[in-house]
Amino acid sequence: VPDEKIFYSVTAATAPFVRTVFPKVPEDHLLIEPEKRDTGPAMGFVAAIMELRAPDEPLAFLPSDHYISDVERFRASLHVAEDLILETGHLLDIAVSATWPNPNLGYTRVGERLFERDGIEVFAFKGHTEKPPVEQAKEFIAAGDYLWHANYYMWTPRKFLAAYAKHAPATHEVLRKIQHAWKAGQHDEVAALYSQ
Repeated sequence: VPDEKIFYSVTAATAPFVRTVFPKVPEDHLLIEPEKRDTGPAMGFVAAIMELRAPDEPLAFLPSDHYISDVERFRASLHVAEDLILETGHLLDIAVSATWPNPNLGYTRVGERLFERDGIEVFAFKGHTEKPPVEQAKEFIAAGDYLWHANYYMWTPRKFLAAYAKHAPATHEVLRKIQHAWKAGQHDEVAALYSQ
């Protein structure tokens, strides 16, 4: 991925660390969340801003605290996902084989294996359970059709915002207001809106 297409979604507290580790990152590539929120609001914030730049370009949310043991396979997964988003318009995610019943992770239930492309298996999505109790996690492992949810959501900014409009209309309304305030350079207004 070329540097100009990499953006960092950070809190104000972590922005200085990103600037230290990546000193050449352009200031407009640091998307500073006005205050700490959970994943849903943070992803909506980024989607609203990125829709202003490239509404239909595939967007991948990559958590910063993951250890990737097979970098080439991970890159291949991202490239296959990009192609599939452009071809199908579907939301995609990466899941990882579950090796023990961890109750601190989400579990993605997969359906039939649809195909393999460039060594990457693609499955139908059957469901998701967030952080189940350890006994339920044991059942998921035994069932064999649950994977650890790795939180690599991939779609386009426009599609992410359309999903907010459908499933969380009140949040979508605030995200649209944030988008307009951001475009106008009204960062105090962005912060005030985000606090909602």
